[in-house]
Amino acid sequence: MIVFACLYLLISGVPDVLAPQDNPLPLWNDDILIWDMSENSTWAGPGLTYCTGIFDLQGKQYAASIIDSTGAQGNALKIFSSADGGDNWMFETVTTGGSWIMTDPEMVLSPEASTEYLFVFFTGTSPTMVIPAGLRYILPDFTFDGFLTPNWTSTDTLLSVEAVCHTETGELWIFGDDSDHNIFVTHSTDNGDNWTTAELVTDDAILPSVTVGPSGWVYLTYRRYSDNRIMSVSFGETSYYETEVADGGNTSAPIITSEKAGGGVVSVIYHDQNYDIRMALSIDNGAHWTVSSAISKGYYPFIDVMNFSRRCALAFIDFTTHNIYYTSAENLEALPTVSPAAISDQSVFMGGPPVIRHGGLTSGVSLFYMSPGTGGPEPQDLWFDNSLHTQSNPEPELSGALFSMGPNPFTSCLSIEFSFTEPGECALDLYSMDGRLVESIYSGITSREILQIGEDLPAGIYSVVLRTGDSMTTRRVVKL
Repeated sequence: MIVFACLYLLISGVPDVLAPQDNPLPLWNDDILIWDMSENSTWAGPGLTYCTGIFDLQGKQYAASIIDSTGAQGNALKIFSSADGGDNWMFETVTTGGSWIMTDPEMVLSPEASTEYLFVFFTGTSPTMVIPAGLRYILPDFTFDGFLTPNWTSTDTLLSVEAVCHTETGELWIFGDDSDHNIFVTHSTDNGDNWTTAELVTDDAILPSVTVGPSGWVYLTYRRYSDNRIMSVSFGETSYYETEVADGGNTSAPIITSEKAGGGVVSVIYHDQNYDIRMALSIDNGAHWTVSSAISKGYYPFIDVMNFSRRCALAFIDFTTHNIYYTSAENLEALPTVSPAAISDQSVFMGGPPVIRHGGLTSGVSLFYMSPGTGGPEPQDLWFDNSLHTQSNPEPELSGALFSMGPNPFTSCLSIEFSFTEPGECALDLYSMDGRLVESIYSGITSREILQIGEDLPAGIYSVVLRTGDSMTTRRVVKL
């Protein structure tokens, strides 16, 4: 099915349609070439990404990409890092596959407060073995620390893996789909040292995508193999929903995300059989869905939401120019009304989906993508784009609010004061830098509050988020 979709796109070409915007302005000034590849990158069809990225808890960025070598080493996974916002990138490590086929890298950070781990999961297949392989690195020194890979029950070819860290329990979750159209899930509560027996989620699915909500919900979307309908599964502490999102027809891989403030707002982005990019929205943790009108003409859409926030970003490849288009909005419901703009003149049709990643701070957003390189046969280059939205598209501040705290850094207690011109409903929450809700400090109707927190907090970096209505403001604090 995947190979057929690739051949269809290559043979049929691109319809002659209007670009989403006649004279788009670039959002970012210059793309940064992370890696000019001298070898091929893997290209296995829609939905299987070849690169990804992530921020660590201190704001350092990492990028990973799979290449397809024609030499004796076989496929390889390469990892890069940047400590200066993406202006410069350092090569960190390479894992060679030998006779393995490696594809679809996924990065996730461990929630451990004492030790920060970076996990890189990927699929690995050989003539005798099929596993979701993985690496575990201790940050920031990037030393390797081995761990057990899950005891996968599938004996067929594993196509892709999706990995997340549960924000409430700290568990690692891995979803994987095989060539028999099964999706399995397995968990680890000890940073990958041990895994639960893989459980079957569905036996009629391809192209999974997964995300975690602010209240610990885990959301999965996939394309049903038998009829191409887009489905979702929501895993809550006491609830479980399996619902139909949309009749997708001949669609791309659906990508799911959720708002990181409030709760229950989930979105699935995809393109339909006419290459109209559409967004399905649920406000009740995936129990019910509504589908938007067409946002634009394109394919390979990718969507993400900033940590502690409702602000979201969408990227896709325009169907006429093959360039990446980007847009952002204050929340998921507002996204379909925003006109996309081109951010790169790179032709990325053969480069696979663009991947958006947000950092630990609400202002950090990055885009990673592959583009056709020079030379042959068919090399792919790994590129990076970034922007600080606090400069051009700031997070909305609370109107008429005073919000202060101190001392910062603090060693014992942190004093927080906020006030409004008129009494109103608000919520004050404390988050760790990996997005977990540490404490709900205040929720109610008030005009002024003075609070003290932090005496029992472990040392670390935290975000204090004050919300009222659709507005919010964030303060970063450090406990020594």
